[in-house]
Amino acid sequence: MQWGQIKTLFILCFLVLDAFLLYHFLKEDNSVISTIPEYGEEENLRNNITGLDNIPEEPGEASMLHAQRKKLTTTDKQELQELPNQTTMVINDYFIVSQLDDPVPINVEGEMANLREHIWNDSEYQYSGKDETNQRLIFFQQIENPIFYNLSGAIIVQLNSDGEMTHYAQALLKKSEEQPEPEELISPMEPVTNLYKNNELSSGNEITNVQMGYQNLLPLPNGVQVLAPTWEITVNNNKSIYVNATEGHSLIREPKDFSNELNSQLTDYSNGSSTMNTEVISGDMDEEERQSLIDEMLSSFQEATSGQSSNGVGEE
Repeated sequence: MQWGQIKTLFILCFLVLDAFLLYHFLKEDNSVISTIPEYGEEENLRNNITGLDNIPEEPGEASMLHAQRKKLTTTDKQELQELPNQTTMVINDYFIVSQLDDPVPINVEGEMANLREHIWNDSEYQYSGKDETNQRLIFFQQIENPIFYNLSGAIIVQLNSDGEMTHYAQALLKKSEEQPEPEELISPMEPVTNLYKNNELSSGNEITNVQMGYQNLLPLPNGVQVLAPTWEITVNNNKSIYVNATEGHSLIREPKDFSNELNSQLTDYSNGSSTMNTEVISGDMDEEERQSLIDEMLSSFQEATSGQSSNGVGEE
């Protein structure tokens, strides 16, 4: 055999050997890489968002809540009349607007005994937060769970520059007799994960509270309201995201927006855009005196708000 043929044979053998060794090297390298752990979505979330232990583990079931405005009875109005230090009017037999004769100090971090003394059925409401822009305290009605941002089931307390209550508006929902069957709820961990993936939660944010309640996106002015089970997810103690607990869609609501809804409703009442049948819970007065008092109370409630804003109180 000639030397050139022998040399070619050796080269081919070495090429086959190199290919064999390369194959085993790559296979070993891939096996090492495959042992590196992959982080799942939840673990990635836990590495970037704190407070996840505040999220309930078992979502359970809940039904839609059917409710309607409570029409105030004669007994209810008598109880309103017995409240001290205020003049109260009832609009359309359900909406209460009251003006304090003398401002009342309110401490939302304490027992709020003054609130209980001056507001009818206050035990049915839960303190939600403060609208710093308009200097108002917001309380949500509870029917087993809180009802979020619904003017037909809330108390809004107007404060002056000293933090004292000067006016309040109030309405109450009552549970309808017929209620739908319970539905399975999505776990609140699922919307929290989606919020993070959609950059609505940022790395370093903290989930400070999660609670179940009810909300409808478009509160109906009359008749039965259908309120969906809703997760309220509070972030950093200063922002709340509301997630439909059966469908998963979400929105952010702020106290000042809800407060502005009240402003719009009061404006509609005062300028006649909305039908308004009023009853002043006070002593005897003729029609002219009654109308004068109504106009004064509606305008003073609104002026209290505009005065706070123009003075820069609570501006962010």
